[in-house]
Amino acid sequence: MKKVLIILLGIVVVLVMAFWGIRSYTKRYSPDATANYSKNGLKIDIKYCQPSKKNRVIFGNIVPYGKVWRTGANEITEVTFNQDVTVGNAKVEAGSYALFSIPTENEWTIILNSGNRTFWGQRSWGTQYDKEKDVTRVKVSANNTDSVTERFTIDIKDGEKQGAVIHLYWDKLKVNIPVKKQ
Repeated sequence: MKKVLIILLGIVVVLVMAFWGIRSYTKRYSPDATANYSKNGLKIDIKYCQPSKKNRVIFGNIVPYGKVWRTGANEITEVTFNQDVTVGNAKVEAGSYALFSIPTENEWTIILNSGNRTFWGQRSWGTQYDKEKDVTRVKVSANNTDSVTERFTIDIKDGEKQGAVIHLYWDKLKVNIPVKKQ
């Protein structure tokens, strides 16, 4: 019995080391990043990972059109609102949500999804999308830019009426997601 427990413990140790090794390897190529906004009582925090372009065709290839994308790399992109807001034209309660999207050439569907935590409180791997946990879907326009953004980047700027705009940049594309206080 003691021998079996030692073998099982050894297997668990090897699996944990493999998990952390793979995680470290992927983080090198798609590092963690944050975007934060705080003004007029509205706070928005976004945690995400930044994949790189690396001379590849991104949209329509690496990120296929018409399919759900985790909007970043590695773990899910997580957006947190400190108060009830309107995203696009949809009302969203204060809280943390997984940010997914469905890109097309001219328009993106932005998805806020409630299924974004694992049992130990970490952000889950981004491929764990469950449509049943969608809180809202909002359509926004996608605009071409003159310059190339090498690393996927999210930033948040002032918007209209005490709100903000979440900007997604990658390759030669910019997507704007309006957020307003309720």
